Amino acid sequence: MSEAHRPRRTLRRIGAVLTGLLAILVILYLSFYIVANRALNRTDIDAKQKTVTSKDGTLVAFEQTGAGPVVILVTGALADRSGTRWLAKHLAEHFTVINYDRRGRGKSTDTQPYAVEREVEDIEALIDATGGSAFVFGVSSGAVLALEAASELEGKVQKLFLYEPPFIVDDSRPPMPNDLGNQLGAIRTAAWLRPSTERYWHPSDAVKLFFTKGMGIPPLAVTMMRLLMPGWSTMVKKRFALTSYHY
Repeated sequence: MSEAHRPRRTLRRIGAVLTGLLAILVILYLSFYIVANRALNRTDIDAKQKTVTSKDGTLVAFEQTGAGPVVILVTGALADRSGTRWLAKHLAEHFTVINYDRRGRGKSTDTQPYAVEREVEDIEALIDATGGSAFVFGVSSGAVLALEAASELEGKVQKLFLYEPPFIVDDSRPPMPNDLGNQLGAIRTAAWLRPSTERYWHPSDAVKLFFTKGMGIPPLAVTMMRLLMPGWSTMVKKRFALTSYHY
């Protein structure tokens, strides 16, 4: 081999080694994620599987664990109770934990049209079914619902714990587009009808739009999430919760 070809061969070998190492890291990451996710989200055999009926007839499914003061866990827009099951396990040492599926998610049913008041009624139904008052923990959009419930339910919410409520209170980032809900709804309609004369929208486009325009995540980071996160497909399955709901 000529001297001119040796650097190229060396570079190809280095590239092959780096590609192999990257593949190994990705496999290890996915394996760890899957094992950890299954361990955290495995249904507690001691959890009581229950349902309660909200005012509009929606069936709200929940798990009850532990003993003590009642605390209700309110998940975010793209989650069901499996996302807070790990937290429920920790809190169950000191509280009666109500971990539920928000309407339209998991094993809970849904009733259209959507209104924030209906979700507050779901929380009220859970409170009434478990003693008449409760602490409420909310994450992301669930934190906003927890605040709304505390405001509307006249003392039934004793205390709040809010994790990352999605409020924009300064100029550190651009405000969310006023028509984001309409954009998400348009994607849902387009993906459902699949019009031959227009751009075909994939169901995951709603999730990508929510992350980029709603949460301000850079498009490249969202692409990496789509490629590397095993949970991406689960979020896509819950996209209807984005396109139908304001929270």
